[in-house]
Amino acid sequence: MDNIEYRLWMIGGSILSIIVGFSASALRKQRIRKLKKEQHKKNIQFNIDKQPIVLYLRAFDKDGIKETQVPLRWGFKVTSPLDSFEMKLDRKIQSIGQFYAVNVPGKTESEIGAVRESFQDSEWREGVLKLMNMARLIIYRPAKSDGILWEFDRIVNYGYLHKTIIAVSKDDLWDYKDFCRKIQPGFSDVFPFEDGELYIHIDENKEIYYSDKMQYLTVYKELIAKYKQIGSQPAEQITGGG
Repeated sequence: MDNIEYRLWMIGGSILSIIVGFSASALRKQRIRKLKKEQHKKNIQFNIDKQPIVLYLRAFDKDGIKETQVPLRWGFKVTSPLDSFEMKLDRKIQSIGQFYAVNVPGKTESEIGAVRESFQDSEWREGVLKLMNMARLIIYRPAKSDGILWEFDRIVNYGYLHKTIIAVSKDDLWDYKDFCRKIQPGFSDVFPFEDGELYIHIDENKEIYYSDKMQYLTVYKELIAKYKQIGSQPAEQITGGG
């Protein structure tokens, strides 16, 4: 292959990679638009026996999909959406129950993932407490805001630790460290730290179990089944293994 043919192959390969990059970004954006349309069709149905509630507690600034700039040949760049941590949780939780969250007060549009229920500013605490009580599993995403710290305080004081998983994404590491410093005095075990995702369970004796695999969430299928069989037994008496 002479020099001219080689250059033509290189140019052709570069053009092809640019086309593929733009096409992949367009397909991702089309997928996100489709998921947003499907999200608006989701309805809140408190059919607890058929679809147990999995409550998602997070700071509102954790909502939304991020975009990344993907560099291509010859200085071209393409913007591509990234699946949010909530979307990843939702895919796993679909095999467990209904994924619920409280929406930002006054906001009507819902992010992709958990079904949102809206409350006024003066009502959201009461609404969250109601959902905590109804939920078979609580996914708690740590942050340092007053609201999310208030929610964790209620989880502890109302005896819901046994049905809670603290879910930490890669983007939460600094918030998680601040969160641990604030709550650590109430626990004898040291909270774990990882450079990536982390899923933590604290049992009724405040012993800490954890994994870096999202598969850890499905452990709570057994807890939900046990809860359904016991029925009228208070939630505080039911323990979930880590």
